[in-house]
Amino acid sequence: MPQFGRLGATAAASGSNTLLYQVSSGSVATVTITVCNQNSTGVDFNLALSPSGSSEPVVADYLEYRHELLGYDAMEKSGVVLGQEDQLYVWSSNVSCSFVAHGIQEEV
Repeated sequence: MPQFGRLGATAAASGSNTLLYQVSSGSVATVTITVCNQNSTGVDFNLALSPSGSSEPVVADYLEYRHELLGYDAMEKSGVVLGQEDQLYVWSSNVSCSFVAHGIQEEV
């Protein structure tokens, strides 16, 4: 049975990679990631798509790296397709940055 809507959410710990979402075994997903800076000053963030079995992102996994987001601003990255057990990791230079993955996860 497909899952629709919010699939994962987190406020990344400042300076460390945080798992936002992992696709279930036997499923694939298409997601949009929303990044929201709730601070008055700018923030840098990373977004990485790591394959199944990874414990941390490597250089080739990054979709966004040190992307600057202005104070009280947000951005979306849509159409991100994930395979079985793929993982989305996020990182932020400030704890006032939240991340939400929403979309659809379907069994294959």
